[in-house]
Amino acid sequence: MFPGETTLKPDYARVQFAEGNIGMMFASSWEPAIFTHQYTVKCDWGVAMPPAIDKSSMAKGAVMMVPGSCYAINDKSTNSLSDILTVWKYLYSEDFLSTLYKNGSEVPIFGNIISDYEYDPHIINFYKFLPSDIDSAYPNTPKGFDEWSRMKAYLSIFKDNTPTSEALLEGSKKLNIQLRMHKSIGTYPKDEYIIKDFDPLNPLKK
Repeated sequence: MFPGETTLKPDYARVQFAEGNIGMMFASSWEPAIFTHQYTVKCDWGVAMPPAIDKSSMAKGAVMMVPGSCYAINDKSTNSLSDILTVWKYLYSEDFLSTLYKNGSEVPIFGNIISDYEYDPHIINFYKFLPSDIDSAYPNTPKGFDEWSRMKAYLSIFKDNTPTSEALLEGSKKLNIQLRMHKSIGTYPKDEYIIKDFDPLNPLKK
């Protein structure tokens, strides 16, 4: 970790990584396609799990998986509901999702697309981002909540050297305050956001 690395803009960080000036960076599933089509990496590179706190915690947690893209509809839209549904269905159609997958732009929510060799992306290291037994689909963040609280905690740990337990506890406190507020005014339909038997302390539990 060098001074200034936490203020790098994503695109500039990618350029520096491709040039070999950055040895390790956080990446999402679409990054391999960028390093294949936009910024060609000039060295051998690979994909690894995020660093563990210590040896005893290696492979004991799960990587949070967000299946599919998140699309939103502007409530001020003047389009008819039928027009909106037409676009919505297209964005989640097998034809569109398979095109994104083949280009290495997205991991589809339909397993049959991944298993079909016709759509194989042939993008270096993209396959390492496909769902496995070390990934876990976490419950969605309710509307109106701070959906980036986890990332803010990570930044606080890496950038400000905040103790891990302190950063996570602070984030939990803020989310619990939001939860109590939304429950009190009836804007939290819990059945839409709770995965039965999900244990955040043991997300890999079957």
